[in-house]
Amino acid sequence: MSAKAPIRDPVSPSGLSDGVPKFQDDRLIREAVDRICQHRTFSSSLGLQAFLRFTVEHTLGGADSELKEYLIATEVFRRDASFDPAQTSIVRTQAVKLRSKLREYYESQGKNDPVVIVFRPGTYTPSFEIAAPLEHRNKQYVGRAETAMAVNQRPSIWLTPLPSTTAERTGSVAASQFAAQLTTELTLRQRLRVLSAHLPLSSDADFVISLTEDVSGPDFLINLGIVHSEGGHYAGIRQFRLDGNGQDIREVAHNAAAYAERMVLNELGLAMPVLGSKDSEAERLNLEGEYHLNRFTPEDCELALARYRAALDLDSANVTAWAGTALALTYGIILGTASFQRRKPEAKTAALHAVASDRWSSQAQTALGTVLALLEWRFADAERHLRQALDTDPTNPWAWNALTFGCWIPRGEIIQSIRQLTEILRIVPTHLPTRFTLGCALYFNHKFELAQAEFLRMKQFNGGLGHSAVGLTRLFLSSRDQLNEADAKLQEAEVHLGRVPVVLGLHGYISALRGEGHQVSLIRAELDQAISPGQSFNYDRALLALAERKPYEALMLLERSVRDREIGAIFLKVEPLLSSARKHLDMQVIMSRLG
Repeated sequence: MSAKAPIRDPVSPSGLSDGVPKFQDDRLIREAVDRICQHRTFSSSLGLQAFLRFTVEHTLGGADSELKEYLIATEVFRRDASFDPAQTSIVRTQAVKLRSKLREYYESQGKNDPVVIVFRPGTYTPSFEIAAPLEHRNKQYVGRAETAMAVNQRPSIWLTPLPSTTAERTGSVAASQFAAQLTTELTLRQRLRVLSAHLPLSSDADFVISLTEDVSGPDFLINLGIVHSEGGHYAGIRQFRLDGNGQDIREVAHNAAAYAERMVLNELGLAMPVLGSKDSEAERLNLEGEYHLNRFTPEDCELALARYRAALDLDSANVTAWAGTALALTYGIILGTASFQRRKPEAKTAALHAVASDRWSSQAQTALGTVLALLEWRFADAERHLRQALDTDPTNPWAWNALTFGCWIPRGEIIQSIRQLTEILRIVPTHLPTRFTLGCALYFNHKFELAQAEFLRMKQFNGGLGHSAVGLTRLFLSSRDQLNEADAKLQEAEVHLGRVPVVLGLHGYISALRGEGHQVSLIRAELDQAISPGQSFNYDRALLALAERKPYEALMLLERSVRDREIGAIFLKVEPLLSSARKHLDMQVIMSRLG
C-alpha cells in the first residue's frame, strides 16, 4: 500500500480496507498511543498503558493472531505459567477498563485525533481508523440532504464497527468494504443523519445499527440489526448475502441502506414504507414479530406468533419467520399461556423448517437448539445446535440466552453463565430475556443484591416490568422476613403479566407461609382451571406443598414435574426456594434424572 495515509470517509465504520497501515501510518498509530498514555485517564494506570502498547505493537508487527488471554496475562500482567483464564478474569476485566478509558479519552481530548484505536468486544486485537482532517469532514455530504430535512431534525444513526474476524477469507475483506459502502449509502439517504463512527457510541444517536458477519457458508452473510436507543428494542433485523467474490457489494449495500431508512422512519412514524411486494410485507411482519418477542410477555408472545405466521402465509420458505414461530411458541409455553401438548410439536416442526430453509442461519440453529433444550430436555443436542448458531453469529442474544438458561444453569454452571451473559449484555444491552436470565443466574448463585440490581434495571425496557417484579418476588421470598415486600412485588407482576400460573403459584406460596389455608385452597382451584392439556404445573404445586410443610407431597409433585419435563423442573439443583427439599435423599434421586 502507499506510504501516504489515506483520507477515509469520516463516517466509515471499518478502518482501512487493506489491513493495518504501514510506514507513515505506523508512525501515526504510535504517536496516537503516546498521546493516549500521557492523558490523565491513562497516566495513573501503568497496567493499562502496558496493555495498550503490547497489543498495538503485536498488531503492527503482524503477530495479532498471538494476542490471546494467556499471552497477555503472562507478558503484560506478569502471571506465571500456571495461569488459567477459566479461573482468573484479570485480562477480561482489564480489557473492559481499557475500552472504557479509550471511550473517555476520545470523548474529551482525543475527539480530534487523526487516529482512533478501537478494541471491539470479544477480541484483544486493536483496529485502527485513520480519520480525515476536520475541514474535510465538515464538507462531506452537505447539500441535497439538508433540503429534505433540517440536519438536527433528521433521525440520527450510529453504525457500529464490523467485528474483526481471525479467519483469512476473501469475504472478510468484502464485509469491510460492505460496511464502508453501507455508510456511504446511509449518508446519502435524504432523511437520515449519520453520526461519525470515529468516536464511541454517542448518547445523541436515535438508532444504533450493528453488523455481524457469518463465515459459515460458501457465500458471505451480513446480519444487520437496528436498535431504537430510546425504546431499547429492535426496529429491524435482517440478513444480507454477498457472493463469494464480493462483486455485488454496492447493490447489496444500497438495498441494506434503503431497508434501514424504511425501518427507522417506520419506527418513528415519520413515513410508512411503501410495501408493494410480498417480500417486503413479510419483512415488515417479521420485524413486528421480533419487536413483540423481545418484550417477552404472554400477550406479546401471542402477537409475535401471529405476525410470524402471517409472514409465512406470504413466504413459506422464510427462515426468519419459521425461526420466530418456533421461539414464540416455545416462550409462550414457558410463560404458561399455551398448551404444551399441542404447541410443543408445532414448535419443533417450525424449528426444523427453519433449518431446512437455511441450515447456516444462526436464527434457525437457535430456534432448534431452544426447542431441544427447553421443551425436550435434549441438552447435549441443544448445546451443539446453539454453539453452531454462535459460530455463525457470536453476538446472537437468543442463542446465548437459550444456552445459559436451558443448558448451563440447570447443570450448575452458574459462574460461567453469569460471565457470558454479562459480556453479551455489553453488546446487546436491551435484550430483555437475556437480562432476565442474568438476574436469575445471580439469584441462583445467592448473589441477591446483584440480582436485585439486574431485576430493577429491567424496568427501563419495554415489557420488563412484569418479569422484573417476578424476579424481585423470588428474591424477597428467599428471606422469610420480607413477605410483605414479596406480596407487593407480586401484585405488580400480576398487573403486567396477568394471573399466569407462575404468578398464581407464588401467590399460593406466600399465602401458605402466612398460614392462610383458605386462600391457598382458592389458589389451588384457580391453578387447576389454568391447566391446559399436557400441562399440570406440578412444579408450582410443589412450592405450595413446601410452604405448607408437606415435604413428601412436594417431592411427589417434583418427581411428576421432572417426568412431564416442566420448565421449572430444570432448576431443581439451583433454586434457593427448594433448598430444604434438596436435603432429602429422594430429591437426590429426582435430580439425577435431569442428566
